[in-house]
Amino acid sequence: MTNIAAINFLMKDTHQHSLRENIDNSRYEGYLINGHQIIHIYDPPHLIKSIRNNLLTKNVNFTWKNKRQTAKWDYLINLYEIDKTYENLEMRCLPKITEAHVYKEKIKKMKVSYASQIFSHKVASTMRLMCDMAPDNKQLGQKAIGTADFCLFMDKVFDSVNANSFRQSHGKHLRSAVTSNSKHVSFWNEAINVFRSMEFIDSNGKITKPPCVKFWIVTLKGMKYLWQKLSKNNFKFLLTRNINQDPLECLFGQFRQLSGRNINPDCYHFLNSFKTLLLNNFSSITSNQTNCQQNKMDTLSNLKSFLTDTINDEEI
Repeated sequence: MTNIAAINFLMKDTHQHSLRENIDNSRYEGYLINGHQIIHIYDPPHLIKSIRNNLLTKNVNFTWKNKRQTAKWDYLINLYEIDKTYENLEMRCLPKITEAHVYKEKIKKMKVSYASQIFSHKVASTMRLMCDMAPDNKQLGQKAIGTADFCLFMDKVFDSVNANSFRQSHGKHLRSAVTSNSKHVSFWNEAINVFRSMEFIDSNGKITKPPCVKFWIVTLKGMKYLWQKLSKNNFKFLLTRNINQDPLECLFGQFRQLSGRNINPDCYHFLNSFKTLLLNNFSSITSNQTNCQQNKMDTLSNLKSFLTDTINDEEI
């Protein structure tokens, strides 16, 4: 059974349980396992790569701010090529954007940064400026505004699920922690409707809705529901990056480093590796075998100081 099939099975089972027990199924945003509610959230870095990969070969129609628009990858290639002509003058607007970001055969599809840097505020604002300054330009012009808006929308979505700071950076309010006064929930409501409106169209005119679009909706609903539960239990903030898969990938990468040639450890060896990482502060060990951002958060599982530090009488 695939992961998706397993999730669908669990959701169906939860629905049937609700019917048997005469429970309103709408109260669950996810599924039940042994009576415990699980809120399912897909990994946003993987989702943003999937949106980019679909846009490479298809156009996307979407509705945002009551306007039906179309985004095309060709306009991002045109933007890069226009910007590239200013390289000799050392006056590029988008110096981080390279051939590996835009040319299909050169894109490093496993690297999240190559997707997030394309779907960025800087790319969106630069493209929009060029569209407005030269509306009749054949390479961009007014027809490329939809692509600029799509990049801006995806930038906002990714910021909202990748927040790692308490402070608001200028113009990046969604990149900070979710709080009772932040705009995250209202934006997530808006974004869910945008994803529902998305249709990808291939070169033959066939309209599809890739799974990643549905997964974005599930993820944003899950984030909303999780924050609702946390705030009811007196949590003051939520750093959404901590829910991403990167910390878990880093942890399992460290397991692989400790296991050496044993690539399929049993429960006994896995538990021993876990104990070793706990006692030696796994947050200080970096794995070179993972495609993820290193987890820089202080771990709650570091027992080394607890076991080795001495306590003075004055501290008791």
